[in-house]
Amino acid sequence: MLDWIPAWGSTALIAMATTIFTGRYIAPLLEVHNRRFQTKMQAQEKITTNALSILTAVIKLREVQVPDGITDTLRAALT
Repeated sequence: MLDWIPAWGSTALIAMATTIFTGRYIAPLLEVHNRRFQTKMQAQEKITTNALSILTAVIKLREVQVPDGITDTLRAALT
C-alpha cells in the first residue's frame, strides 16, 4: 500500500468506498427486486384465496340435495 497512508487509513478508505458503492448501486437494485418479490407473493396469495373460494363453493354445491319435483333435464343439469 502507499507509505503515506497509515494501516487504519487504508481500512477506512476501503470501508467508505464499499459503503458508497453499495449505497449507490446495490441498494436500489435490491429495492427493485424486493418490490417485484412482494408483487409476486401478493399475486400468489390472491390466486390461492380465489382457488379456495372456488373449492368451497363446489363443496357446498355438491352437498345440496336435488329436489324431487323437477324435470329430468333439470335433474341431469344439477347433478
